[in-house]
Amino acid sequence: MYRWHYTKSRYLYVGIHLMSTALAFSKGLNPFHIVLTNPTFPLGGLSAASKIEVLDHFKTTDQYLPQVLIPQKLSFEERKALALSFIEKLSLPVIAKPDRGVVGIGVIRIDSAKNLDEILRIMPCDYMLQEYCDFPLEYAIFFCKFPNKEKGNVVSLSQKLIPFVIGDGSKTVSDLIELNPDIKYNKNNLVAHAKNLDYIPKSGEKYPILVQASHTYGCVFKDRNHEITPEMEEWMNEMCSAESEFYFGRFDFKIKNKDSLKTGRGVKICELNGCWSEPLHIYDDDHSFSFAAKEMYRSYSRAYKIAKLNKKRLKPKIPYREIIAAYRSYMQEKEAIIRIVG
Repeated sequence: MYRWHYTKSRYLYVGIHLMSTALAFSKGLNPFHIVLTNPTFPLGGLSAASKIEVLDHFKTTDQYLPQVLIPQKLSFEERKALALSFIEKLSLPVIAKPDRGVVGIGVIRIDSAKNLDEILRIMPCDYMLQEYCDFPLEYAIFFCKFPNKEKGNVVSLSQKLIPFVIGDGSKTVSDLIELNPDIKYNKNNLVAHAKNLDYIPKSGEKYPILVQASHTYGCVFKDRNHEITPEMEEWMNEMCSAESEFYFGRFDFKIKNKDSLKTGRGVKICELNGCWSEPLHIYDDDHSFSFAAKEMYRSYSRAYKIAKLNKKRLKPKIPYREIIAAYRSYMQEKEAIIRIVG
């Protein structure tokens, strides 16, 4: 099967935006109304919004990971003092990443004082530090709740698999990638973004090629919708009730074990993508482009239905200028992060 989602095409995303726009108009809305899916979140949780501000809505939950904002406008000494104050309460390593979502770009694991100085000196935008979670599994859970319903549902469950190689004590990571038959369609992404390609893993060592579970970087996503259970939906509803006006978004979780999916214990939130997020199960290699298009249509249909209900219920003013300005600065930040951090 042709792996459509490994193809970089601006036309694909233009098509998605056109579909979303058509759906908005069909419901008597315009595309900006999508921010009403989560009316108390900055910009509804768009990628141009602050991750810190979005995640802080779930600060009271057991799934929350401690984090701190490191503003770029501060001097190096001020940024370092703020970072060290945060790290002293925890321990190394910690995760550093841009405060606005850039599909995994610029995410760095900080293991030492030297690593910290490096990222603080070059960071081209506001960054956040987040407690490192060593849980071995990563899942994306998409939650959807309509304002006129008491409870919501898990509409997508995906497992994120970071590609790895097994060392033989003589070959580099780069050599092992070339020899691994399982790494084929996403090899270019992996090689372009992997760190320590010259490292020689010990014999039998399982070495993860990436730090971030990002599809852009070559991470593999698997459709696990068949594993959605009533127990999972129960704890997700309980967790999401921490914010009464949260209705639509995808959580990226670190998971301790499979049982954690049923109980919500041993689960930590790494990211929350709000109103413009997509269900990741569409990127499973077994799914065709037509399947993905249908699923995206269903997802945006839910988003605009929620937005319409909230518009009628709350009668809010849409901050058009704020949204446009946020996206302009966001795109500038994204280019700077790609250029400087990579």
